[in-house]
Amino acid sequence: MKPRIPVLLGILLLGGGVLFWWMRRPTDERQIRRQFDRLAECIGKTENETPAMMALKMNRLGRLFAPTVEVQLHDFPENGSFSSSELCSHVSRLRPMFAAITLSLYDLRITLRSHDQAEAVVTVRLTLTPRHGEPATQTWELAVEMTKSGDDGHWRFSRCRENEVMVR
Repeated sequence: MKPRIPVLLGILLLGGGVLFWWMRRPTDERQIRRQFDRLAECIGKTENETPAMMALKMNRLGRLFAPTVEVQLHDFPENGSFSSSELCSHVSRLRPMFAAITLSLYDLRITLRSHDQAEAVVTVRLTLTPRHGEPATQTWELAVEMTKSGDDGHWRFSRCRENEVMVR
């Protein structure tokens, strides 16, 4: 009887490990959610953020975008196609104007169109806190298209357009 206990225990541990891996495996949907979390983290800014931390965030931000990103937002003068470095440049120029920036994501719905194309609809709340004055908050519903990079298999933001929710 005693030789069976270690074998049964080993099989049980192996089965538990396989089950744990199966529940936590990196599916495309989880990878896309993680990219949105990284985007919010890279754009966000705290009041005591150092220039070195900003540089690290801008470096990571550039890796979240496809080589060309199309932006279509209502009442936004800068609509069009941008390279990932141009987008990082725009963000890095705007960040010093604010003491704090918070990007919050809600209601993320992901649709995989093919093995390398996905679309996500997300509600985005951006809170900008100026150095002096009251914070300003804007909320949008965005449709975001993502493509899977052939180089490293990561999902990249390739298109962002605003969905009209309510029209005044």
